[in-house]
This record gives sequence, structure tokens and C-alpha cells, in this order.
Amino acid sequence: LADGVHVLGVQEGPAGAVSKGVAVVVERPAITSMTPGAGSQLGGTTITLTGKGFDFGASASIGPFPAAAVRTLSNTLVELTTPDVSQSASPKTGLVVTFTNSDGSTAPAPGAFDFFAQPTLASVSPARGPLGGGTVIELTGSGYTSNTAGTNIVTIGGVQAAVTSATDMKLTVTTPAGPSSGAKDVRVSNANGAVLLAGAFTYNDAPTITAVTLDPLGLATG
Repeated sequence: LADGVHVLGVQEGPAGAVSKGVAVVVERPAITSMTPGAGSQLGGTTITLTGKGFDFGASASIGPFPAAAVRTLSNTLVELTTPDVSQSASPKTGLVVTFTNSDGSTAPAPGAFDFFAQPTLASVSPARGPLGGGTVIELTGSGYTSNTAGTNIVTIGGVQAAVTSATDMKLTVTTPAGPSSGAKDVRVSNANGAVLLAGAFTYNDAPTITAVTLDPLGLATG
């Protein structure tokens, strides 16, 4: 049936007489607006849909990804929560948001939804320093300030480092005291995801004294 009010006849009595009429209102879902049009791959973004014909018990999807939650607030207003898609290999941009009523009728949202790209990490320089920390290093990559990335958290060997400055493609970091000497993984995380560069920074062995001798003047030498 098309949208609108339809009167359905109920046959009662002889000769097919219709003695009762039942009015049925048909309103398929339709979406007129969607906000916002992008969000984090880690999920948790609230998408608001306005339109008509929304019912309770509905579902929604963002491209191939089912919404984590759908809340029908009224016949004309729906909120849905995006899922965590960070581990998926499926495309994450240009996705159609689709609302599905409990009767199976569907409506696509205008426009498209994009999941923000996760941060990247290409290099760490310098790539080594003392075990006691305090080395100023630069991390080069992308996605550190754009797309509402928020606070960047950097760890080296699992220990959090101090981020002293940030641009979208570079972080300046002071190394913490290392958990042990050797190569350590460097990890950057923010609101849009996380990236790890294995063995990217090496803590040097702490210096050791193996012997002490005295010169003829009685001065210690090592």
C-alpha cells in the first residue's frame, strides 16, 4: 500500500455485503536529514536522523556495519550509535546509513557517513637514547590533530611518554625511563584509533664500571 489512510472492507452477511470498514494508516519511513556525517572508527558517535515513519523496535546500519544501538525517540526522530569498526577491512568512507522499521520497510539517509582514518606512524627520530629517559624525539605520521583527534597518548615499551607539541603530521615527545634496555614498541593512540611501530625506539644499556685502578700519583682511573 502507498502512504496514506486506507479503508479496508470487512465482509459480513449475504451477497458479499460490506458492513464494516477498518481505517489503516500506512507511513513508510523516510529520512530528511542526518548529522553528523563522520565519526571515529572506534565507534560511539551518535548519529541523529530526522524524518517520518520511524517506529520502535527498528534497526539501522552504516554501510555493512550494524549500528551498536538504535533509539527511536519519536515518529520523526531517531538516534543511533556507531560501532567499533577499527579492526574491519571493509571500506569506511562514503557509507549509506539505512534505517529499517520492524515491518522490514527501509529508508536511506541523504548523503554519506565517513569513519575518520586512524593515526599513522612512519618514523621515530632519534631512534635510541639512554635508559633513564629524557631524550626528545619526533614521531612522524598523520592524524594527530585533524578530525577531532583529541589528546594523543604515546607509550614506549608500554610506559607513557610526555607529548610536548603536536601538529597533524608530527609529535614531539620526551622519552620516559625505560622498563629495560633494548628495542621497544612505540604506540600512538587518540580518539580516532591507535597505531604501533614495533621496535621503533631502543634504550641503550646503562653504563657499567668493570674495574678501578690507581695511577702512580694515587688517582683512581677506570
